[in-house]
Amino acid sequence: MASLSKRRSTGSYSIQFEDRDRRRRTIILGKLPKRDAEAVRIRVERLVSSQLAGTAPDAETSRWLSTCGERMFAKLSRVGLVENRAEGTLGAFIDAWTTSRKADTKIRASTIAASESTHKSLRAYFGEGRPLRSITRGEAKAWRVSIAADRAENTVRKWTANAKKLFNAAIEHELIEVNPFAKLPATTIEVRDRQYFITRAEAAKVMDACPSLEWRLIFALARYGGLPAPPRF
Repeated sequence: MASLSKRRSTGSYSIQFEDRDRRRRTIILGKLPKRDAEAVRIRVERLVSSQLAGTAPDAETSRWLSTCGERMFAKLSRVGLVENRAEGTLGAFIDAWTTSRKADTKIRASTIAASESTHKSLRAYFGEGRPLRSITRGEAKAWRVSIAADRAENTVRKWTANAKKLFNAAIEHELIEVNPFAKLPATTIEVRDRQYFITRAEAAKVMDACPSLEWRLIFALARYGGLPAPPRF
C-alpha cells in the first residue's frame, strides 16, 4: 500500500502511496538509514489504512505521531494523512469546542461558564500549544495535585470532571484515543465538616428573623420537612 524507493544519484529515500481519492502521493524523507526509512514507511502505511477504513490510528502509531518532529509531521500533513497540528493542541481545541457548545442551543450558558475556570487552569498548566496526544496520565494527576493545593475537595472534583469532559470530546473528534483524566476521582462527595445541626431554639430565632411569610415557609420546610432550600434562600 505504501512503497519505499531510493534515488541512486542522491541517496534520498521517498515513500509513495495512493490516497483515498486514488491520487498518487509522495513523501520525501531525505537521506537517512534504510532501517529508519522503512520504519516510517510502515507507519505511513498504517495511517493510509486507517484513513481508508475511516478509523483512528492504532495506539503505537498515535504515540509516534505525538513525538515525531515538526518537519515530519508537516510532511504527513501536506499529503493529507494528518490534520494540521494546531488543531490538535490544547488551546485550539478548547477554543473550538467552546465555540461549538455556545452554538448549541441545548447547552445552557451557565453550563459553559462553569467550565471556564477549569479551561483557564489547563491552559496555564500545560500551555496553549501543548499537543493533546502528548498529555499523559501522570501529568493529568500532577495537574490535579496542583489545583488541590488551595481549593476544596469538591471544587477539585468538579474541575477534574470538566477536564474529563473536554478530553472525551477530543476522543469523539478523533484527536486522541485515551483520556488521561479518565481514572481520576471526579464525583463530588458529602463534606460532613460543613454540616451543622440547627436546634429548635436556633430555628425559632431564624423564623423570627425571616423577612416574610414566604421565607418562613421555605425555612420551615427545610428545617422540619427536610426539603432542599432554593439557592437564593
